[in-house]
Amino acid sequence: MNRRPSQPETRTARLSDCRPRVQLALCAILCLSLLDSMAASASAPGTITTFDVPGAVVLRISGIDAAGLIVGTYSDRSGVEHGFTRDAAGTITTIDAPGAGTGFDQGTSIAGVSSGGQICGTYVDSNSKDHGFWMDTSGTIITFEAPDSNFTIANSVNDSGQVAGIYYSEGFPDGPFGFIWSNSAPAVTFAPPNTEFLDSAEINSSGEVAGYFETIVKDHDYYRDANGNFVIFSASAEGAGFVTAINDSSTIVGYVGDQTGWQGFIREGGSITPVSISGSPETFIYSVNDGGTVAGTYTDASGVYHGFFQDRFGNVTTISEPYAGTAAEQGTMASSINASGEVAGAFIGPLGTYHGFLWR
Repeated sequence: MNRRPSQPETRTARLSDCRPRVQLALCAILCLSLLDSMAASASAPGTITTFDVPGAVVLRISGIDAAGLIVGTYSDRSGVEHGFTRDAAGTITTIDAPGAGTGFDQGTSIAGVSSGGQICGTYVDSNSKDHGFWMDTSGTIITFEAPDSNFTIANSVNDSGQVAGIYYSEGFPDGPFGFIWSNSAPAVTFAPPNTEFLDSAEINSSGEVAGYFETIVKDHDYYRDANGNFVIFSASAEGAGFVTAINDSSTIVGYVGDQTGWQGFIREGGSITPVSISGSPETFIYSVNDGGTVAGTYTDASGVYHGFFQDRFGNVTTISEPYAGTAAEQGTMASSINASGEVAGAFIGPLGTYHGFLWR
């Protein structure tokens, strides 16, 4: 079975003690960060703006909306997780969901943001139990549980306020399974046929959901339409891939492993196109906008991370932050792209410190 690679820009869901959780590993080296103020540097054909989140030891960017609002999660020096937003003016705000624990491996993580600025995520309480939350554009946070849930993990949100994610049900040995929650309608739970483990649930504005799941026989990817009908597919001949996003044209993206490494994939109109950056043993796609441009991260032969985006015609642009480190497991990691083609992500400096960036 394919498993997610261990790298800084992995997906929101995690497994800990056989339960999904959102986790950021603590950085091994604690050192001074870059200046708290933004610094801009030219990077043809766009400009990179870097930023630091106060108190962050490890940082992950999980989305950017149409207005340039960046969302993500950071881990502080005590190992507590916090969500944050950075607006287009550069103002950074910490998000801590009501009821979030304040101990190690507890706290709040943000999974994503809709095009219009609605936010979803997960918080871990003082008993290390996972709960979902949704935040509207005014900043009001509503916490929720999937029906009969023991642990609830939010993965994605659309502009209708629908939140898709995964949950473990009380008293059932298998799982997790999928759910769609809304503040204005009863929650819906789902699972493709013969599911034993559902790993992700990404939603678009029409309420279509895509993700990855396992049966007792093999792994699969799935697409679920707004009426609840499933299409089962595999991202490559080697098997299922990890689905990371679906846009409003039902284009599904992610990455898949084979005997040679990891490569991205794009599923459009039922056809699957592999994406592998030339010379790279590992290519990961994390985001796709409605124009069909994808964004992600690849590693070079030395194990250094580089961000990239690729338009629907196959043209690739590499993003390499000038302040990023050049050793293995350092570098630039692009994780999200919006409708305007702005790309958000994080980079690891030469001393192991994490910082955010915006390319535009």
